[in-house]
Amino acid sequence: MRQRSAVGLLLLNVLPVVLLAQSVQLTEATIISLLRGTTKIQELPSWEACQARARELATADTRTSGTVTYRCQTEVRRLVATYSAAPVPVDCAVSAFTLQSATPWSACANGVQTRTETWTRTVTTPPSGGGTPCPALVETRTGTQACTPPGEGVVFQDRFEYVSERAATSDAAFRAAGWNNAKSHGFASGARGYVYTTASIPGFTGAFPGGGSRVLALEGLAQTLQGQTDFYLQVGNEQTPERIPGDVWFQFWVYPQDALDQRSFHTLRNKFFYASNDAFPSHSHKWMLGSKPFTYNPLLQFPHGNPSATFWITLSSAAGVSNLVYAGPGADPDISDEIGPQALTHELTPNRWWLVKMHMDTSTTAGQWQMWIKAPGGAWQTVADWRHGVNGLTWTIPAASVGGHRMLRIPTTVGSAGTDLRDYWMYLDDFVIARTEAALPVYQ
Repeated sequence: MRQRSAVGLLLLNVLPVVLLAQSVQLTEATIISLLRGTTKIQELPSWEACQARARELATADTRTSGTVTYRCQTEVRRLVATYSAAPVPVDCAVSAFTLQSATPWSACANGVQTRTETWTRTVTTPPSGGGTPCPALVETRTGTQACTPPGEGVVFQDRFEYVSERAATSDAAFRAAGWNNAKSHGFASGARGYVYTTASIPGFTGAFPGGGSRVLALEGLAQTLQGQTDFYLQVGNEQTPERIPGDVWFQFWVYPQDALDQRSFHTLRNKFFYASNDAFPSHSHKWMLGSKPFTYNPLLQFPHGNPSATFWITLSSAAGVSNLVYAGPGADPDISDEIGPQALTHELTPNRWWLVKMHMDTSTTAGQWQMWIKAPGGAWQTVADWRHGVNGLTWTIPAASVGGHRMLRIPTTVGSAGTDLRDYWMYLDDFVIARTEAALPVYQ
């Protein structure tokens, strides 16, 4: 026969130990009111009494927070009640969605282009204690943007929403996007520069202004690779008909880079847009654009020194094919065939996006060039408004040369052997060639 004990004992298993008289009855409320996170022990007079008490308390345990387990220790006939407080519920928290990847934009239909986008977010606080679980971390969305069908004025457009790595070994991705040719240091000798697409710009945070996830990188390394560059993207070729109309509009976003390990210096030898009707190098262009630290006519200034990270877009022509002469106030006769901005405030400063819009017209014997720039969310600023016979400019196009160009390269040569060998980085987004201003994209 088992021996019975008349002693009632409550033991708190985590110090301190507490003794209670046998007259104390351990109810659920009594257990919970004791120190939480501890083990409570009540000694019963017999094994049978211990089991009965355990069943009684377990049956009465209807709490919604915390857990109490009851068991009898065989050797001493004690009822053990272990209480664990319920943890405080913590709901899952997640970051905002960001665009992870996207397919190329569809063809323009009814004024709209679409694409499939993958948006992702991350868990910033995981759930615990029965808190709200995490929502989906990946979403597939359909992106849309306004567009103008090619038949309504767009000659060529590239949003650069495809991958062509800096280390690419061919120009296949650019050709698939509609370019006729490309030359980059990774797959062409003598390039001394890289053309590639990228999803990031060192030092830049935020969304790309064209609304996509990638942009074009132009990385000229004349100084690093010690020689004049010859890297480019090319639209058209010697065999194509007039790919660049005589009356043509250009629009593109440009980000002049000058940050971290990408410090840029534009020199007097920097070409930007090189049009031609013959094989390169060519002197059949009716206009050529440069990215230069000098304003040329009529201002004739180096506002930020030479070379400079800030640059102006300037225009020159090939004599005989296009006869451009500036003879207005302050004209420099040695460089009378090159013109630039008409106000010093219209410079392309680094480390910010600029939207550039240009109009060139050599479809008649009287040439003209207009250019505007604006920052995201800003207003258009007129940089240049040059027309034959106005403001001291004579720009005549011989009848045999009237019209456009078969091809265009961007940017081609930077620097020259032994002089002006400097590196620069520039990024472009949403490049468009159009026949009318109305065909150009409009951004909010």
